[in-house]
This record gives sequence, structure tokens and C-alpha cells, in this order.
Amino acid sequence: MNSEAVAVPIPLIVLRLASIFRIVGVLLLLGYACEQPAKAYADPGTGGMFYQILVAGFIGGLFRIRKLTRWLTSRRKSAD
Repeated sequence: MNSEAVAVPIPLIVLRLASIFRIVGVLLLLGYACEQPAKAYADPGTGGMFYQILVAGFIGGLFRIRKLTRWLTSRRKSAD
């Protein structure tokens, strides 16, 4: 049995996503570190709108990931 490690190239999209997640993480940490009390009024509908934006972004992200995986698998099948 051959136990040599095979070098698998990391796709460029994965490297870009990793750097984007790092940047977003740093920005979130800075936001939490610089937290100050809000001097604003938020009516009851604002929370619902915020949750709707989060859910829509999450579902949109899932569709984008699904499209990306289908595209990658079709490229892999056409290469074979």
C-alpha cells in the first residue's frame, strides 16, 4: 500500500471565500469591541424586518452554494 501524500490543489474560489470570511470575522470582532449604547428608537417592525433580511440572505446563500456545487460537479464530469 502506497502511503505517499498526494498534493491536491485548492480551488481559487475556496481561497477567496476564506479570505472574505476572515475579513468579515475581523470586522465583527471590531464591531463588538467598539460597542456603545444606541441612542435611537427602533419600532416593533424593525426587528421583523431585520430577521427577514437575515433569512433571505441565508436562503439566497444556500441557493448560491447549490448552484456552485452543481457547476463544479458538471465541470468535473465533463473533464472525465
